[in-house]
Amino acid sequence: MIGKGIREDTLTAKGYGEDEPIASNSKASGRANNRSVELGC
Repeated sequence: MIGKGIREDTLTAKGYGEDEPIASNSKASGRANNRSVELGC
């Protein structure tokens, strides 16, 4: 993204991993929801 002109000081990264899943990992659909990336402006 920086290579495309986005200023580095405007970017943040957060990783929640197993600590704060979006959905339950007991079903395939929940695990799929937990494999996500969100970009926002």
